[in-house]
Amino acid sequence: MTRIRLICFVFTLLLCVSCGGGSSDTNGVLSLDVSRADQTGGKFNVVALATYSPPSGKVANGLDITLTANIHTFNGTPVVQVDKLSANTSGTVTKSYNINQVTGPIYVDVTASTGGLVITKSTTVPSLASLTTTPSTVAFPIDALAGVQQTVTIAGGTSPFTASMDSAHVADMLINVNGTTITLTKKNNSGQNPVLGAQLTISDNSGNSVTIPVGYN
Repeated sequence: MTRIRLICFVFTLLLCVSCGGGSSDTNGVLSLDVSRADQTGGKFNVVALATYSPPSGKVANGLDITLTANIHTFNGTPVVQVDKLSANTSGTVTKSYNINQVTGPIYVDVTASTGGLVITKSTTVPSLASLTTTPSTVAFPIDALAGVQQTVTIAGGTSPFTASMDSAHVADMLINVNGTTITLTKKNNSGQNPVLGAQLTISDNSGNSVTIPVGYN
């Protein structure tokens, strides 16, 4: 009789555990959303949001959900990041991945899994646009006086930007960088002959640069 009672007790205990929520409950529905947001300066934030919806009468609080991110650059070895997270009272876990743009697209595949439930979603971080300027050559009028200005507009690259004249001609120009606009101001009145070899170098926050000629007398 004692043995029968013990068997009944163990069976009842197992039945209660199987009906409970938390980490043992994987009979519901697992959903996943993967989004990206441009944080400017060549940086993107990819956010994975996984939600487990339990069957009626059960809860997901404390359920273990694993997020596995495979980050593929166009010319590099994929980076794999695995995070085992505990669901909140809404059955949700979230993870952010900060990704810097490069000169090719970056593919991000995120897989959420719990028990036998698995779901994968993907997004792409776009390639970094090449650093260019308009115009590609700066030309002051041959009779330009001190204080005359020319502007250059930057496209592509990652902010913030910097600009500088070559060392031989740095004393001839004042340079102001405001966002994607560069203003060059002549310090001196024009002379009789053209100044040769003057160059303006623009650099971005990712280490890319472009050099353009600057013509003046």
